[in-house]
Order: sequence, then structure tokens, then C-alpha cells
Amino acid sequence: MEQNRLQSNGFPLSLWKKLSLVFLLLPLLAHGQKSDTKPVVSTITARELLEKVDQNMDLKIPYIRSRLSQVLPTGQIRVLDAEIFHKDNHYLYHISHPSHGSQEKILFRNGGEETWAFNTQSRTLFHKQGIDKFRSIQQTDFFYFDLSGSSLRANFTAKVLGQAKLKNRDTVKLELYPLFRSAVYGMLTVWVDSKSYLPLRIDYHDLDMVVFKTQTVVRVRQDSKTSAIIPERVDMLHISQGTFSSLEHMFYDEKREVTDKLFLHSELK
Repeated sequence: MEQNRLQSNGFPLSLWKKLSLVFLLLPLLAHGQKSDTKPVVSTITARELLEKVDQNMDLKIPYIRSRLSQVLPTGQIRVLDAEIFHKDNHYLYHISHPSHGSQEKILFRNGGEETWAFNTQSRTLFHKQGIDKFRSIQQTDFFYFDLSGSSLRANFTAKVLGQAKLKNRDTVKLELYPLFRSAVYGMLTVWVDSKSYLPLRIDYHDLDMVVFKTQTVVRVRQDSKTSAIIPERVDMLHISQGTFSSLEHMFYDEKREVTDKLFLHSELK
């Protein structure tokens, strides 16, 4: 049913299989290329740059309907629906299966400082702390931390490596190290667009400093109110597992009224 549903939305299974192979080969092809990083002289500091990145990764829209999909090494495709509610620095994700209904409600409060997950099938509420923030969301390649809206500036110290070209776009390349020892991420390598300040690509290194995941901003959208550029589709390639996930925003409601009560963990049940 999932395959048929995806085909009906214009994504043939054969095309997804080809795409999955392409994404799996990208890191191998990139590994053999020479680095095009050049020294950069800039008046903006690394921490100021991270602050701009945090601002531009904020969706700023009260309601978004999205699709969360994953391609497995076998070519099998999993598709989930997601509703995203936002207010101030709080996010609520409601994830559903097209055939089996509601699966999970995930609450990120205070910029991801507090993370709560309510399994709607077992009616169980979990307070995600420490390593639990780095668990997979519904077995996809996105961890809770990745979608929490957590501030890079508040969680990492940054080092500017220089200017770099990424898909013919000018970027600033950074290395980020966790301020406190991370349970999973030993370092992040980030390519920040020089104009929009979006992180076009993030390489996630494990504690042995080996890249095991890569996130790419594939498509962007300009906010109608603020003219800010926000990510509209984000892909995550899990290199070590050979899987590929995508979070794509399909519908926006900029006038949706959301109440503070919606972002209380006691209201998740």
C-alpha cells in the first residue's frame, strides 16, 4: 500500500531505487575529490555565523503538513505523514502512518532543551534525555536531536575552515565540536551558504570522528512575511546503514492559531 501511495504521488518505485543508489554513492565519490576549501578573511565570527544558521533553520510557521519517508537498501520505501506545530521556540510533531493512523507525538520545548515523546499506540510518554535524544525517530535516519530545533550556537563550539564551493554555491566551511561530550556526535562539518546562511550540508561524525550521516538541504522556501529563506526539503543519508530519509514540507498555514496549551507534555496523551 505504501508503494502504491508513493507512486500515486508521482514518485515511481523504480525512480526511488535509482535515487537511493545515487545518494549511497555520493560520499564515496566525494571522498576521492580534492578539497576546494580556501582560507577566508571575514568580519563575522564563527559564533555569529552559527547564530545566523540557527535563525534560518527556524521554520517560523505555526502549522506545516509534511511527509517523512525512508528508502531502505532493499529498495523498500516507508512513508509517514507529519504535522508540525510551532510557536515561539517550541515544536510539536504529530507523526502518523497512512494506513495505521497516529504513531507518535514529539514535543520539543525551549529550543530542544526539553524533549518528550508520546507513543500513541502503547499510550506511553517518554522524557528523552542524554543519549535518548540521539535515538531514531520512527526508525528513520533523523534523530530526535536533529529535528528538535536545538541551537547549534548553544551546543557547539565552531571553527571556520575557510571558503568552499558546494554544488557551485559559495559557502563557509565550519567544524563544530560539542561543548559537552555528546553521546553520539563527536564533530559536525557544516557548509553554510554565504548568502542565505542555511547549512546546505552537514556531515555527522561519530565519536571516532568517522562520518556516518550526511544531511543536505535540497529545496528552500521564502517566507511570505519575513522574506527569510527556510528549508523546505531536507535529506538525511545514513552511510553506515545504507538508508536514506527525507523530510519534505507539503503545505503551510501561516495564519493557523496555536495555543500555549498545545506545547505542554501533559497534553500529549
